[in-house]
Amino acid sequence: MLNSRVRVFCDAHPLSISPWDIRDHSGLRIFSLTSLPLTQFHKSSNSIKPLAAINWKNSDDYKHWTFFLREDFYWEDGSPITGYDYLRGLNFLAHSPHHRFRSLLADIAGFSKLDSCSSMIGLEAQSDRIYFRLRNPNRLWPLLLSFPGTAPKHPTNPDAESGAYKIESKSKESFHLKCRDRFFKSTQKQITDIIFNFQTSLDDPFAIKKWEENALDMTWDTFFPYAKKHLFHNRSVFHQSRPQILTFLSPQGCEHPPAPELMRFLYTAIDRLKLAEQLHHCPTPIYGYCHQDLPQISSEKNHPETTLKIGYEDFFPNHDILLLLKDQLKPYGITIDPIKVEYGDRPKSLNLRLELLHNPLPDPFLMLRNEFMQKQFFDKHPVAWKRFSKLLTLYQMINNPSQNQKLSQEMDLILIEEGRIIPLLELPGFYLCKPSVGYHEFQPGQHWSWTENEKVVP
Repeated sequence: MLNSRVRVFCDAHPLSISPWDIRDHSGLRIFSLTSLPLTQFHKSSNSIKPLAAINWKNSDDYKHWTFFLREDFYWEDGSPITGYDYLRGLNFLAHSPHHRFRSLLADIAGFSKLDSCSSMIGLEAQSDRIYFRLRNPNRLWPLLLSFPGTAPKHPTNPDAESGAYKIESKSKESFHLKCRDRFFKSTQKQITDIIFNFQTSLDDPFAIKKWEENALDMTWDTFFPYAKKHLFHNRSVFHQSRPQILTFLSPQGCEHPPAPELMRFLYTAIDRLKLAEQLHHCPTPIYGYCHQDLPQISSEKNHPETTLKIGYEDFFPNHDILLLLKDQLKPYGITIDPIKVEYGDRPKSLNLRLELLHNPLPDPFLMLRNEFMQKQFFDKHPVAWKRFSKLLTLYQMINNPSQNQKLSQEMDLILIEEGRIIPLLELPGFYLCKPSVGYHEFQPGQHWSWTENEKVVP
């Protein structure tokens, strides 16, 4: 195996340094490389394929699923990865209150009645398989099992990695991932070490200077200055991806949220097309979450004077978006006061927050399973949440594009009117990557590799 490494600039250190407590985009991307879910999502074909599972079967009503495991995956101590390890990992995930993918297991029988020592009754295992019994029909179940949090857990070593890479070392400045010897071998020129660097400086916040000094092999695809896009657009090192980062205004955790009538006014008054134009035509306007082309309703041109304190984390282009919104809403008598907050902090004194939501897959179901939608927005609106849950259940059962489109539009209207969530833009992913780095997707179960006929960096 070649001794080679890749150096990646990352815009933020994960909020948690444990793959069993993924809370943010950085943690998702990094720990994807160390995990081994049952399935894997393929972006190129927009399909789910086996990973740790060799195949699976389901009942006609989509409530019973059995996944059969491959026999050639091993822990670092040489013991095989079994269905009991997945049972252990899934139960651990169900008991992890902060993990962003915990709510994806909500359909498993017994999920809602868990206490500190119980197991889900709808989850059983044998050494070569794992069985799920769901409370509701869910045709998307294999899709949900493609995330890092659904990986197996070692019986005696709780931090053991199951994926293509293991964590060699970690600190506030960097993460060092190293290729696992026990993972299946590849005939390609594997990249044995991936170094994630989180250090930024005021004079080089986007790591462009580091790139030009050959101190990096790749930059992060959610953190690239739109104004500099034209400088790299025609170079072989410039790439674009769709990380599905959505920006929206949310009253989550705020003690003084705007009144519903003001939220409706903001939704219809904001000119998203102009925002996208002012941001160098890079983002895409969005009017909904499930159905991105939900039509915008015209708004009156006046509103009682008011000031809104809107919190934002200091990542590009959050501050830029709020400054543009400030100019847009000033003629309506609405003053925007941008308040910078620490990464992961949620001060209650705000009126709104500018949120970034990473939806890893195109299907809206995954984002809608996020628990904060229920806990923060719908606990006070049980009738609306009941309607929303009914539509979501229908969406899971129906595999008809036309009917699913109508359902997603209805879900959007509930999120906007009852949940008081204002969608703004979808952010693109721009990044720099050396041509020699062949495989650079942050996907579970695959080694990165060098392209053919390229010099390997020792």
